[in-house]
Amino acid sequence: MNGCRRLWQVVAVCLVLLLLISACAPAATPTTAPATATTAVQEPTEVPQPETPTEIWIVGSTPEGQAAHDYLLRMIDEFEAENPNIVVKLESPGYELYDQRIRSYIETGNPPDAVTGAISVLRQYAKEGLTAPIDTYLAQQNYEGDAVWKDSFYASLMEQNYVPDGKNGMGYYSVPTQMHIAGIFYNTVIFDELGLQPPATVQEIFVQCEQIKTAGFNCFGIDGGFTPYITIPFAYIASRVGGEQAYYDTALHKDGTSWTDNPAWLTAAQLTQELYNYHQSGFLGSAWPAAQVEFSQGKTAMMYVPSWLPSELMGVAPEGFSMQLIAWPEYEGGPGDQTATQLNFNGYALAAGAKHPQETMEFLKFLSSRHATEVQAAEFLIPSPTIGAALPESLAAVNAILSASKTVPEGMGVDNDAPEWRVTVLEPLLAELALGMDPAEFLEQLQQQSDDYYAGNS
Repeated sequence: MNGCRRLWQVVAVCLVLLLLISACAPAATPTTAPATATTAVQEPTEVPQPETPTEIWIVGSTPEGQAAHDYLLRMIDEFEAENPNIVVKLESPGYELYDQRIRSYIETGNPPDAVTGAISVLRQYAKEGLTAPIDTYLAQQNYEGDAVWKDSFYASLMEQNYVPDGKNGMGYYSVPTQMHIAGIFYNTVIFDELGLQPPATVQEIFVQCEQIKTAGFNCFGIDGGFTPYITIPFAYIASRVGGEQAYYDTALHKDGTSWTDNPAWLTAAQLTQELYNYHQSGFLGSAWPAAQVEFSQGKTAMMYVPSWLPSELMGVAPEGFSMQLIAWPEYEGGPGDQTATQLNFNGYALAAGAKHPQETMEFLKFLSSRHATEVQAAEFLIPSPTIGAALPESLAAVNAILSASKTVPEGMGVDNDAPEWRVTVLEPLLAELALGMDPAEFLEQLQQQSDDYYAGNS
């Protein structure tokens, strides 16, 4: 009996040990979940991806390597830092190629987003349908957010900016980023040396020119190789002698006008020829910037290059050179507003078919902002078209002239509204006048060629 009990004790101990081992072992994992169980699925955490910036494409005219091009690159960097969702691609083929490049891109169906140019060029683009009206965008807030964008510019600039016969409809077609007026710059050192005050009348110009010539200086200098320059004195003198509206109407061949029947135009032609006679020798063939260099070197007393002259003389004029700007003098006894001052601007236009119009206009808002145009004015002495932008002291004369003048488009409006007539008819005949053509014959030719031109373009 004792042996059996001992056997059962051994068996009992083994059973206890087996139970303990079983309790400590991990539970088996079922191969399938029970029908009543629900399995929670963990959704992967979505990592935000950076937004791909929109690239806008601008075709400009300023050649690479120039300081103005570097300024644009800096402004682009600033804009992109403030607007990381937009990248600006700038293409700069240079002054000689940009018009051809722009037309090629647009006409082949691959338009950039924006193009640049002078107002006369941009108006022509609008009339041909190469660019689009931007009234909707100009009705938005400016870059600073404190005014309607259109109201940020001088009203007289926006009057030029309005194109009533654009191929894509009437409206505003460009954003001004630079502004210029046409007056007369004079070398203050020469004037002080000769005891002269800047001329107040057209008649006084010729009295002073005789004194200046006798003293051994050129009275006027101009790079006539840039042919639009030679039209400036004729437009001013004719508008002073006959009235700016009469000059505009006659140039556009309006009914009741004639170059030969109005004695004011003969007087204007005679005075313009006399003024040409006081220019440097060979001025018609002078290539930019030869005349400007002579002006800065003290060889010439006056220039009628518009207000971009200071920027073009930066780094060229020697120490001690000093110049001042005055409005074009009045003609004593002349009709019309004797304060009429030519005002123009350079800017940007939205290309027809632009792929990213809103982003492009945001960039142009920045480029025309007070900040951007103040930097431009301070560094390059280019007046700002934006109201409220601070100008350096050297540009104070611009504001003084604007505040006392009636501003009119370049060429008294002719450069904008009849640019082809100016280039094909007026400029070549003015060169002949400068070379000695009789003023009466000049007017006869001007009338005949104008008749032919407008007959072929009616």
